[in-house]
Order: sequence, then structure tokens, then C-alpha cells
Amino acid sequence: MYYWQLSLIFIMFVLLALTKVYQKNITGFIAAFFKKKEKIKGSDMAIAKQSNCLLTAYVLADNSNYAGYDLLQTLTICNLEYDSDLRIFHKYNEKNERWFSLALASEPGTFDLDKLGSASFTGVALFMELATLGANAKLALDDFLVTLEQIQEELGGVIVDARRNPISNSLKDKWNNYADNICRQHGTRDLFDS
Repeated sequence: MYYWQLSLIFIMFVLLALTKVYQKNITGFIAAFFKKKEKIKGSDMAIAKQSNCLLTAYVLADNSNYAGYDLLQTLTICNLEYDSDLRIFHKYNEKNERWFSLALASEPGTFDLDKLGSASFTGVALFMELATLGANAKLALDDFLVTLEQIQEELGGVIVDARRNPISNSLKDKWNNYADNICRQHGTRDLFDS
């Protein structure tokens, strides 16, 4: 009986620890993801410190969840590629440089492709670290915004920011200003700037 009680206490301790791990929100998942990334080089680090350039946006289902198979088809249409190590999707440019990533909007944030067909989801979170993109910041941001709209167009729902407010034109302008500043600091300009 004594060993049984110790086993029960141990199991309760493990369950409590797992519960605390899964209570982290998607923002915690995103922050952990960027900590795993390779270190940022000198000038990029200075730009990252100058402004808060982690962009996060969500596409959330309106009334019912997104069906797993429909979501997978949409992500394929958007040219997002699955990362089997991190179990999330990424968008790459033609030089195979990662521009942004996509995770589930609900815990644990990762995709299980084996169960995707029978699952449903409340939405997806797209996130990017704008400062690390250097001269590609503006192009990557444009693709980020187009992908948000494309997912919404294919699946329905609403596009919101990290506070779950609809993304306003002023927020888009702020993100565009970040991207423009990063491009300028890397010696690039938009071809249509005067």
C-alpha cells in the first residue's frame, strides 16, 4: 500500500508539471521558437534591439473550426512548407531563406500530420522576426500580409493581431515602416521610392 501511494503521488506530480507546460500561450511558443534560431549577426542584432520587430497575426475561424484537411490544402496553396522537426510550417523565398512561420493558434501550437485529417482547429498564428530579414524585410512583409489574406479567403474567418483585435491600416503602416527602416539600414530601397 505504501508503494501504491508513492506511485500515485508521483503520477500526480508528473500530471501537474505537464499541465503547467501546456498552460503557456502561443506567444510563449513563438518566443521559444526564436530562441532556438541561430544567433543574429552584429548589425542585425542592433536593428532588432532598436525596434520590436516580432510580428504576429492570427487567422481565426468565425463560428466553426477549420477542418484539418482543408487547412492543409490551404497551406499548400500558400506555398508553406512543413518542418517535421518543429512540426510547424514555414514560408521561404526563392533562395530558401525562411521569411515567416505558421503554427496553430491553440495549444500546443504544433501540427500532427498523422491526425490532421480528423482534427479541427480554431485558427493559425503567423509570425516573423522582421529585423533578421535585412534587405528582404519589405518583400517578406508583403508576402506575410498576402498569405494572411489568402488563408482568410480560402477558409473564412477573421485576421487579428496578437491582442485579438482586427488588424488596422495603422498597424500595417507601422509594420511597413519597420520593414522600410530595416531595408534602408541594409542599403536597399524600394524601386518606386522617389
